[in-house]
Amino acid sequence: MAYETIKPRQRVWADIGEETRTACGVGQSLHESKGQLDRCLRTSFGLRMLNEQVREMAKLVAGWQEGELVSPPVLLLDAL
Repeated sequence: MAYETIKPRQRVWADIGEETRTACGVGQSLHESKGQLDRCLRTSFGLRMLNEQVREMAKLVAGWQEGELVSPPVLLLDAL
């Protein structure tokens, strides 16, 4: 039995969202974010795709600011 997880030429990047959120959080421009993603992924990442992800995050931020979304409590630990 053959299992197919991804199709030919399909890429799976689970950390793209995290990298994009981090770049937006520190105020990077789209070109700076693209350069960082290009280095991280070792390939060229499209500005259009990056811009779409930023716009999706902007919708979530607007919902959070309007009180539609509730933030879970966050615990930050620093250990040596």
